[in-house]
Amino acid sequence: MLGTICQGGCFVCKIFDAFSHVTVGLLFVVASLFEEAWIVKPHHSRVVNSERYLVGKGFRGTQRPCFDRVQRAVETAHSLWPVPGTAGAWSGLAPLHVIAPEEMRADAGFLASVQAMTVTLCRRQASALEEVMDRALQLQSSGESKMKRQRVRKKQEVSSICCW
Repeated sequence: MLGTICQGGCFVCKIFDAFSHVTVGLLFVVASLFEEAWIVKPHHSRVVNSERYLVGKGFRGTQRPCFDRVQRAVETAHSLWPVPGTAGAWSGLAPLHVIAPEEMRADAGFLASVQAMTVTLCRRQASALEEVMDRALQLQSSGESKMKRQRVRKKQEVSSICCW
């Protein structure tokens, strides 16, 4: 991504968590190199699904003081990713992080933002899962033998979270 994006450009990446070292490292890269960084939950995505998109808007360019350091970290993590072999695409050990955890911990504002965002996302997903379970129990206790496929979707108050 960093070798092809132009100044002012955008970046979109599908993610499924916001708490692993690799994902938080990617959040750190996007927050460092873009004017805006967002985590977006699409309206069409099931509420109980952990699917989200990381969106970076307004690439600040390669002249940013941290660019070379961040680019080296991304290239190193990418080089550590295992090449799919005969054992399958998911064999081998993936890198543990993109950016060293101690570097991210040194940025108190980033860390606080990621923690708050993760708590919010987890609460939303847990609430949605509870609603699904409540509905399943309700259908079971009402004696309905054939469950109708209903989508009980609580309107989300916010569909995206600006982290930085």
